[in-house]
Amino acid sequence: MRIRDLLKLFYYITFFLGYIGPFGFVIDVGPFSMYPFRVIYLLLLFALIIFWILDLDEMVKSIRLSLKYGWFFLIWSVYIIFSIFFIVNLDFAKNELFNLLIFISFILLSIYLIEDERDFRRLMNVWLGFYILTIIVGFWEVFTGHHLPVSKYNIASFAKYKAETSLFFYKSFMPTTFFSNQNNFATYLSLSIPVAFFYVRNTFFRYALTISGIVLLIATLSRANLIALFLEASILPFFLNRRQNMFYIPAYLTSIVLAGLFVYSVATESLQIKDPHLERFYMTVRDKIVNFFKGGMGKRELSTRVRLGLIKNSIYYFEKTSGLGTGPGQLEYYMDKFPVAYTYYLKDPHNWWLEILAKYGIFIFLTYVLFLIYLMYNFLLMQRCSLSRGLAIALVGFVPASISPSGMMTFFPMWAFFIISMLYIKITASAGRCVL
Repeated sequence: MRIRDLLKLFYYITFFLGYIGPFGFVIDVGPFSMYPFRVIYLLLLFALIIFWILDLDEMVKSIRLSLKYGWFFLIWSVYIIFSIFFIVNLDFAKNELFNLLIFISFILLSIYLIEDERDFRRLMNVWLGFYILTIIVGFWEVFTGHHLPVSKYNIASFAKYKAETSLFFYKSFMPTTFFSNQNNFATYLSLSIPVAFFYVRNTFFRYALTISGIVLLIATLSRANLIALFLEASILPFFLNRRQNMFYIPAYLTSIVLAGLFVYSVATESLQIKDPHLERFYMTVRDKIVNFFKGGMGKRELSTRVRLGLIKNSIYYFEKTSGLGTGPGQLEYYMDKFPVAYTYYLKDPHNWWLEILAKYGIFIFLTYVLFLIYLMYNFLLMQRCSLSRGLAIALVGFVPASISPSGMMTFFPMWAFFIISMLYIKITASAGRCVL
């Protein structure tokens, strides 16, 4: 086996471990938490650096590819280095700087290592394998009420997430799989369902995986991701042929009507359900719907008030820095020491758009928007290619879906989506034809 092939093998393993995340295997090394993905990736990066030292032409090639496809992340890296000189509290910055180093370098390494269609298909098969695994685990959680150790709804996590303990009765049916909460899992599904629909060739498995993903997303009751699902479903007809739309559009319109009738019935009358499992789901749905029509400020809608507080704090400190941003980790520091609005115990903005704006300023924010436009432009140019349609739809859903999860900076599915998107653009352009 060649050295390059061995590096690729370790890369695929690292990519899969990125999705798995901590999963209970966490070792604290000073201020940093190390788990399988980080350990294996740092070893891979070290091996690759040695490889580049021994072959400078390969190093030049990696730089050229990074400039061509990873330009946004290079610009962001320069700004991060610049912002280090203005950090107020290093303790709050260390972890975020380390995470950015890991994920940005992983993206640039991916652009270099995955060279052709064969490599990309292998990567997509790794991605598909994890998606199937989450579907299986997700339904296990829904039907049993049990959760993996990484979930805040796992019984062993009660000591850490005391604030959520009182809500366990209502939320134990919500799937979280390999993520800490249902919102993160729902955002993963919003990014994955369209891709799975257009990537899987077998008709039975395509629809089975798509419908299963939709059911699990609905079970999370993540409002931002339900909006994302609605947007994705609404633009899907533009990416289907006439024959497919003959079946899809009536089914879509029927679903909208049925969903509307369900919301109306739930909001206007309370049903008595004997099955305790279904009762928990129904009561949680009804609570969200009723509070939504009341303005979302009911007693149990503490999360809405907290999110508004997070938004107010983020905007305030964005303005205080004259639009330059607070820098890595400093927004959490300001919220912790000098909050201007109530945020309960939360310091993460829970809004990826706002997090980039408040931490890294208007320039990086606009560059990020330009990067997303760049991706969408390329997807639309290649819309005759099946996978590009799925990526385009997922990108549309990502706009509202990314305002829901916590810890987006360490949310691997987002970084993986960027990796797959850039690699698809690179390899399709290189091949001069549709790759998938």
